[in-house]
Amino acid sequence: MIGAGIFALLGEAGAVAGAAVWISFLIGGVVAGLLGYVCSKLGMRFPSSGGLITYLIEVSDGDAWSASRRGSATSPRS
Repeated sequence: MIGAGIFALLGEAGAVAGAAVWISFLIGGVVAGLLGYVCSKLGMRFPSSGGLITYLIEVSDGDAWSASRRGSATSPRS
């Protein structure tokens, strides 16, 4: 579902990028597609309910404390 913000974004991007605005949207789409691919591969590799935490514990050799520090540093804040 696309909201009305996409039209405002298109106007602002057109003012900055000019005629090359389609290239910037193409690059953004490729980056978003690659991110989706990486997230799906990570989800397939660690199919548990706590995928990110499971991954961080695996990377830190089972050290839950350092995994929690890395997870809090990389998790999005609201």
